Amino acid sequence: MSPRPFGTGHLSVCAGLLPELACVERGMAASGRRLRSTRGIGNAVIALLAAQVLALLFGAVAVLLEISLLQRIIDGSQVTLAEATASDNRVAASARLWLVLFAATVVLWLIWQHRAHANLKATGVTGLEYSPGWAVGWWLIPIANLWKPFQVNRELWKASGGDYDWRSLPTWPLLGWWWGSYILVGVLGRIAAAARNGAETPSELRSADFVDVLSTAEVVVSALLAILLVRSVIARQDHLAQAVPQVPTPPPPQPPRPDVSA
Repeated sequence: MSPRPFGTGHLSVCAGLLPELACVERGMAASGRRLRSTRGIGNAVIALLAAQVLALLFGAVAVLLEISLLQRIIDGSQVTLAEATASDNRVAASARLWLVLFAATVVLWLIWQHRAHANLKATGVTGLEYSPGWAVGWWLIPIANLWKPFQVNRELWKASGGDYDWRSLPTWPLLGWWWGSYILVGVLGRIAAAARNGAETPSELRSADFVDVLSTAEVVVSALLAILLVRSVIARQDHLAQAVPQVPTPPPPQPPRPDVSA
């Protein structure tokens, strides 16, 4: 009998009857790769994204308090030096906290991205355009990182489902929403930075703060959509792992017995 697909929801390799699953084992062994769960690293990414959301909400409150303070100045009310200093400290502290969380998220995201794409190779998924290395590398190349990471994650999500003809699957709409929000975050962030750098009067500072709050809201949306994406890939790859037999780890070589002659 010629090999045939497992069917919907299973891996696009060899296929057919259960005895034919041995071909998957041979392919995994030949590639030198083993399936590694993305659940641990993925949950760490989710936790950092959630922490970013909390830090951003704290930052938004700090900026809104600063707007209130600026409005008092515009209205002619007196603002003490202590109030102004406290406001600046709140905004600066929230920004530093978010930057630390963002940097940690970037590192873990790239590790998760590499591992998730390596799992596709390990399970023998065919038709992949991106290697694990380039799944990470495209994030780091200017200009190309405006669309290539979207294509990488579209491939990752589709191929992680284990469907035989995974390339023909429709793109999950959330992927488009996530990437659109990611690009919008960059645009709004640059507008907010330019507005703040050029602000000299309380009115201009207040306007810059409004743009900053809008930018922060968009970052929150992007982070929440990223959480849903990571959770979906984890679940799909868990299902993929259950459908593929694992290559047993070979026992370590035994030293020669002294009582056995050569």
